[in-house]
Amino acid sequence: MLTNNHRHYIQNLLTHIEHEVQDGIATLEGDDPAALFPRYADYPDAKRIEVLRAHLARLRSVMRRFMDTQEMAYTTLPTIDASWGFQTRMSMARNAVFELRPSYVRGYGELDAQGEQDCRALAAELGLLLDDIARELRRQPLLLPADRTKDALLVTLAEVIERHHLLELRSSVQILLAGQESDRVEVALLGRVSSGKSSLVNALLGQALLPVGAIPVTAVVTRIRHGDALRIRAIDLEGRVEEVSVDALPQYIAESGNAGNHRRLREVTIEVAADVLHSGVVLTDTPGLGSLHAKASAHALTYLPQCDLGIITIDASATLSLQDVDLARALQQAHASCLVLLTKSDTVSADALEQQRSYIERSLSEALQEPVTVAEVSVARSHSVSLRRWRDTELQTTLAACAAQSNERAQQRLGHLARRVSMMLEQALNEPSADTSPQAQQGSGAALDALSGAEATLRNLCSDLGYRGADVVLKDAVHVLMADAPEVAIYAHPPIL
Repeated sequence: MLTNNHRHYIQNLLTHIEHEVQDGIATLEGDDPAALFPRYADYPDAKRIEVLRAHLARLRSVMRRFMDTQEMAYTTLPTIDASWGFQTRMSMARNAVFELRPSYVRGYGELDAQGEQDCRALAAELGLLLDDIARELRRQPLLLPADRTKDALLVTLAEVIERHHLLELRSSVQILLAGQESDRVEVALLGRVSSGKSSLVNALLGQALLPVGAIPVTAVVTRIRHGDALRIRAIDLEGRVEEVSVDALPQYIAESGNAGNHRRLREVTIEVAADVLHSGVVLTDTPGLGSLHAKASAHALTYLPQCDLGIITIDASATLSLQDVDLARALQQAHASCLVLLTKSDTVSADALEQQRSYIERSLSEALQEPVTVAEVSVARSHSVSLRRWRDTELQTTLAACAAQSNERAQQRLGHLARRVSMMLEQALNEPSADTSPQAQQGSGAALDALSGAEATLRNLCSDLGYRGADVVLKDAVHVLMADAPEVAIYAHPPIL
């Protein structure tokens, strides 16, 4: 007579036996055909695998008979969620990526500066890709508009992106979709470390909400919108939300409490009652560029495509840097408006401030090939009147213009997305294929030619959107593509027209 301990022990062993045989047979079915490093070779044919599965069925039959005889329940042992098993595998892969760092590779011989840079870059890129893979099972699907004819081009692009796994473009679609459902004006505070972004946000809000300091302070993107009551939420990279008290806020957004963003936060959102936010304005304080934490700077840059207005802060006692110029260019490329502020203007003389303002205006205007105006601000109490004047005149005027230009900006970004989709499809077709037959090569060449023409058509299409509307223009484009290039007809989606 078996005791419960005996049954538990035997069931563990039987579980292990079944899993090992099952995984062993699965191994014989072949590697992923796209694997860079195949594990095995000389796989048996399908008939032999079928026989092995018959053996597995007999093995299970014997186990079942024994368990039934001994009155052993099949659900005694908890099964493991497949996604958890997947996450475990991803953790093991991350450990391997960690050992690609120069400090580990150097143990196998001398490593020059270029070798160190290459290893560090590879580890960083693979780490980001593994993070994306690990999050994939928890990713929410794109929520396309119910009225698909209203946003036909965006729906088509979204479906092409999903169908062809253009993963890096998903966020662009989500930003465009979110913009269509919102009347908010997104304002991002951007600039180098300690350029006064957080202090300026506090001054605009009329309350000392964000921590400030002389050292790098902001560790994660902090978005502030209007709310009747103060509410703070921290959102991590996996999308989990945590309520945060105002006293604990520095432990989440300040470098002193969340060094290097060790909490792995994507952003912190704050709802607060403030006059500047009443009209739907969302203020976003971003980590300063140029800190030792590259990931924090990267999070700041990833916010650019969704902002309507970027306010670049430059310390009046410093000078224009390449990072400032790059920020202005990035805003221009994202079709966002731009304001440039000389902060801490009370710390320099009037003559020096005027020279600095004139130099930055001239330099940025030349770099962007369009006029740039630079304003001077200070959050010091002695300058509160001038700060309020700037807020109520220049800032409010710019915000109103951003709101009025929202549709035009959305169409520009939609056009940019369409061009990126076309280019990425062309690049994908240009990559070596497993099928190297002359017929396949000839077909790829024809498709490439067709996509080149399609890219030109999309470029014209996007410039035409603002005048005739997406629905009409899309129908015309699809008819042209199907008539002139049948090879690309699969990228059109007739049911939505």
